Amino acid sequence: MPKTMTGGKGPAADKLHLVAQVYEFVCQRTESFEDAPDGEPYVADALYLVGAIAKGTKCEWPRSRPLVRDIAKERPALFGGLSPYLTLTRK
Repeated sequence: MPKTMTGGKGPAADKLHLVAQVYEFVCQRTESFEDAPDGEPYVADALYLVGAIAKGTKCEWPRSRPLVRDIAKERPALFGGLSPYLTLTRK
C-alpha cells in the first residue's frame, strides 16, 4: 500500500490535498479570482494545474512562470508534491 501525504487515505485524498494547497496559495495572492496580481495568470494556471492533478497529466511550463516560480520559492514542499504534474522547460 503506497504511503500518502494525508494520513493513509489514498491517492485521491493526496490529489485533493494538493488541489487545496494550490487553491490556498492562489487565494493568498488574489483579492478575487477575477483579478490576478500584477496581471499574472495565477488563476488560469491554477486551473490548468488542478486539471492536471485531477487527470494525472502534466502542465509544461518554464520555471520562470509566475505561479511555478512563486510556489517553488515560497512553498518548496508543495512544489515537490506537484512535481508529478509539472514538466519544467527552459523557456
